Amino acid sequence: MISKEHLKILSEESGITKESAKYFGLKSVSKGIALPYYEIDGKKLPDRTKLVPPLENKKEPGRKVKYLQPKGTSLTCFFHPVDIVKILNPELMLLITEGEKKLIALHQIKELSNYPMVSYPGCWNWGQKDENGKLELSHNWNAIPFKDREIIWLPDTDFFTNHHTRKGMMRFANELTDRGAIIKVIDLRLEEDE
Repeated sequence: MISKEHLKILSEESGITKESAKYFGLKSVSKGIALPYYEIDGKKLPDRTKLVPPLENKKEPGRKVKYLQPKGTSLTCFFHPVDIVKILNPELMLLITEGEKKLIALHQIKELSNYPMVSYPGCWNWGQKDENGKLELSHNWNAIPFKDREIIWLPDTDFFTNHHTRKGMMRFANELTDRGAIIKVIDLRLEEDE
């Protein structure tokens, strides 16, 4: 169950409706809004929590901690479990975006809702480190077929203005193109300016 306060936050920040919050299984917890994660085989993973309100970052004063997840978990790939079959079908165009809330909002657009969608929770949060400490695609991303697959990528708008963000997202894009993905980028700033 999700509280009215949390529904209002989701609506105001991202345009997420009560129906979409329910469909995606969002729920209110003591620290905020729980976002459910799954393995690509459908097995439930721990939730990632959008903190309401955000916490002070003790390591970086002045910055806020907006999300929490259990220590040691690799929550890198957000999707609705109903979409797994479509996500694993290399014949279908795949929409990729940054952030759970953006994916949920995109899912509300009727013209897009039939396409499989996957998001990563942050510009560097698409991977996991191998035994040598090298960042590589997480196992969930690695399970998705990318060879000759059309990808529509909707990065956060700071991709175009923030060097650190762009670097992380370009590493991610390179991982996908190395696996044969054909990526088309949509610049959401064009929509914001209209």
